[in-house]
Amino acid sequence: IVKRKNRNIIIGSVLTLAIISGGYYFWQNNQAKSEKDTVQTVLVQKKDIRNTVQTSGKVVSNLDVEIKCKASGEIVSLPFDISDYVKKGQLLVKLNPIDEQRNVKQAEINLGQSRAALVKVQQDLSLARANFSSTKSQVAIELETAKIQAADLRTKAARSRNLYLLSTQRRLAVAQVETAQIQLKELQDRANRAKALFQQNKLLSQNEYETAVSQAKQAQIELTNAEIRLKEQDTNNKNEYDTALTNARQADAQVKTAASKLAQQNNSSIELDIKGQDIKAAQSKVETDKIALLTAQQRLKDTEVYSPINGLVTVRTAQVGQIISSGISNVSGGTSVMTLSDISKIFIDASIDESDIGKIKIGQEADITVDAFSTQKFKGQVRQIAAKGTNVSNVVTFPVKIEITSAN
Repeated sequence: IVKRKNRNIIIGSVLTLAIISGGYYFWQNNQAKSEKDTVQTVLVQKKDIRNTVQTSGKVVSNLDVEIKCKASGEIVSLPFDISDYVKKGQLLVKLNPIDEQRNVKQAEINLGQSRAALVKVQQDLSLARANFSSTKSQVAIELETAKIQAADLRTKAARSRNLYLLSTQRRLAVAQVETAQIQLKELQDRANRAKALFQQNKLLSQNEYETAVSQAKQAQIELTNAEIRLKEQDTNNKNEYDTALTNARQADAQVKTAASKLAQQNNSSIELDIKGQDIKAAQSKVETDKIALLTAQQRLKDTEVYSPINGLVTVRTAQVGQIISSGISNVSGGTSVMTLSDISKIFIDASIDESDIGKIKIGQEADITVDAFSTQKFKGQVRQIAAKGTNVSNVVTFPVKIEITSAN
């Protein structure tokens, strides 16, 4: 019934045509001799004119279901063969379940371990909260006190620095350095000009040139002496400032110490938060392992495949003892075991030329003949007409689906 053979189909539309004909014949004899003709009449009849479209097609089932396994493994049972009729819910194929049973057992162990780990982190958090004694307020007060002291000492150090920088002796030393720098620049410029004039055709005497150079050297010595006096002045007068600066730095160190204590207290709070996050992670692990167990259990169930429909085994491509691959985890789509065909309805897939497609209508009756029963005609009805044709070698045809309606 389900073999794909070409079948001849005649699709006809019946047209009724009333044909009326009649007449008479006469002969007018103007000649001397007249001869009478015989007139034949017929009875008017009403007959059918049958306009038919003939094509070929193939027999197809109502539905073909390819059977694959979600699990993979060795086939240990395959009770149905080609042409066997199968009812919905009957066992089609069974795989060796040993591997999947091991996976279920391992998933159960993993779930048990994750649940135990969750209980442990919950207990750790309860213990940490019980032992946690917060001294955050006291440490915060110490930090604020240290900040105030440090700010006061930094102010004193700045004031001390300003006092020694603005002292009369230091200002005088600074002025001497600045004067010496100006004088040195002027005398160096003068010595450079004297050198140029001396070298250009003796426009300046050698004695004048040497005097200019000597004065520049003397200005350099005076600048060095002024800088030494300023440095001595700074060294002698900055002891008070250094003391104030040291005190300010010590106060800053105390601020850092207090801040470190406060950070330790904050870290204790952070540790509690981390333990809380550990609980969430452990809970997530439990849920993940639950899903893994359910997946393993489902894969164990998937080692047995049951028929999804009532149908006939039309193809069987696997054998007992064969190792097959999963239809969901294998990139090739898995191993096909068999094909079930629903033969509750049988159809003809036909192709109608575009020149004839306009004559075909949904529900139109069709006469069907098959090679296997050459003396018998089957009845059918058009169930589906494709909206778009297919072009093969510049020949456009439209797929048409015809249901076989004959009871036999």
